[in-house]
Amino acid sequence: MTTVKLTKYMREAIVKSLMKHRFNKDVMELIEAQENLAADVYEDHYPKGIRQKMDALPDGWLVKNDHLSVQFGGSLGYTRLPFNGCHQIINRLSMVSDHGMSPVKRRILWKDNNCCAVQYPVDHPLTERFEKLSNARADLHDEISKAWAAAASAVERSTTLGALLKQWPEIEPFTKKYQAERMQQAVVVQRDHLNGLLNLPVEQGEQANACN
Repeated sequence: MTTVKLTKYMREAIVKSLMKHRFNKDVMELIEAQENLAADVYEDHYPKGIRQKMDALPDGWLVKNDHLSVQFGGSLGYTRLPFNGCHQIINRLSMVSDHGMSPVKRRILWKDNNCCAVQYPVDHPLTERFEKLSNARADLHDEISKAWAAAASAVERSTTLGALLKQWPEIEPFTKKYQAERMQQAVVVQRDHLNGLLNLPVEQGEQANACN
């Protein structure tokens, strides 16, 4: 194991697996909360009676979009609020989650397409929820970034897998893939060496003499 040299790819993959182990649950919970907010905004903007009429229309009569554009409080411009909950789930946040980022499309009125559909004042409950989630997302991103930097620094200090595990044995479960690859390589190398020493494989014409 000590001869398994750590490549840049291996280091990055190990660190990413560590971050996913630690933060996937947190990111998925944030995405779920943002998805619930987007659903509540949609249902607030389109009350039940209107939604029933929209759903009853034939396909093509209304546009289907993956987000609703909303202005919360006194913010400049508007926020594209995706229905799948992945608002600003980018960079480190997207790299440590199991979310497939597949869009969720809903029917919206043509007048709400590609423009700000609804504005909420600063003291509106939906604005307060949006601000709370924005702060939580920023805090989580900072926490992930600090943990990522610390883990990457620790992994960088070792040049081989054996040295890394001696220094940090708790991460052994996240390195098994590379241990298995090394064992497989060793078997192949030994087999090639033996084949060369013994002139193997046997040519077809010599196979009859191989059992004598």
